[in-house]
Amino acid sequence: MAVQPDRRGGEREGGFYQELRGDLLRHAEYQFRLAHTSDKKKVSERDLLTRQLDRADPAARHKIERRLEGPVFPSVLGYLWNWFHELSDARASGGMGPCCITYQDIAAWSRLSGHKPSPWDVAVLRDLDRLWMSIIPNPEATSNPPTTDDGEIDSVELRGRLERAFDLFG
Repeated sequence: MAVQPDRRGGEREGGFYQELRGDLLRHAEYQFRLAHTSDKKKVSERDLLTRQLDRADPAARHKIERRLEGPVFPSVLGYLWNWFHELSDARASGGMGPCCITYQDIAAWSRLSGHKPSPWDVAVLRDLDRLWMSIIPNPEATSNPPTTDDGEIDSVELRGRLERAFDLFG
């Protein structure tokens, strides 16, 4: 069984913590997808469900509430969910959209907030951020870099976009 660090930086058996990590990531993915809006929709799935909730009869209301909740949230990792949102709320944005949360961001946040994440906590925060970055930034928006089918930045298409942009300015 793999050994994982616990909140205090010590080591714990990995199975239990890996299961909690998986539960948190499943919950996060569901919540991120509910929050996602596309250029076409202009409204998130969560907003649509919330509007339906206001008009629903009791039976339908219960189903909508369950859809809004999604997968089980591992409350013991609630501190990581809160930490991720603190970090995400302060995330930088560049010319290509939101930036990922870096180790430097986590270190600065830790110094300023007084939180002391363990290496395992940092790994989970980075997992949450990678998941967020794969869902929330709109892949169809022109501010996102073009990618190839394997997810790599398409440098040929990006170069073409830059050349067209520079052509606009003479």
